Amino acid sequence: MNIFIADDHAIYRRGLRTLIQENHPEARIVEVSTGQELLDLVKKRNSTNPDLIIMDLEMPGVDGIQVTTFLRDRMPDLKIIILTMHEDKWFMDQMVGLGVHGYLLKGDDEHQIEEAIQAVRKGKTYFCNQASEALQREVMRSKRFRRNFHRFRQLSEREIEVLKRICQERTNKEIAEELSLSVRTVDNHRNKLLEKCEVKNTAGLVMFAIRHGLVDTADL
Repeated sequence: MNIFIADDHAIYRRGLRTLIQENHPEARIVEVSTGQELLDLVKKRNSTNPDLIIMDLEMPGVDGIQVTTFLRDRMPDLKIIILTMHEDKWFMDQMVGLGVHGYLLKGDDEHQIEEAIQAVRKGKTYFCNQASEALQREVMRSKRFRRNFHRFRQLSEREIEVLKRICQERTNKEIAEELSLSVRTVDNHRNKLLEKCEVKNTAGLVMFAIRHGLVDTADL
């Protein structure tokens, strides 16, 4: 098993290496001090590719969030444990959303770190109490998305075209002219959108479109 440790504090890396070697003497351990070093090694795609990465979030240059985003996209089976000082909910939400397998705080004891490694090696996840709350928030967001997704799929191509223009604050007359429709037809599309999206007004339609990625907020 190849375990990569990515942390810009040499003392902490050495302590973590010692802990892992005591419990997993068969493991091949590679240390790096920056996110860029980690990416450079992984991109080589050779026999030293990691099976597990234990990584800090805050590192010089390319940080842990950027590294995780890259790795999750290109190596979805790679196991990642975040070991950091960041207790901020925003960081936890981001990493849980990216699908890391573990999230621990540097204040957690050695026993918890070893438990996390054992769990992740078996295909499970391990989160400290604070990160577990972030995981629960992510689960709730996913449930809400699944509840709403059927509504998105019910929209016709024409209704989506109308919805996008509503988000751009076009009037019914302007939408009718752009799509070569009658104003009455556009008004009917708007009413059907309100019904299908289960919202009450234009603001609700805009929020629905943003939530489902139908419009880019930069274009609004």
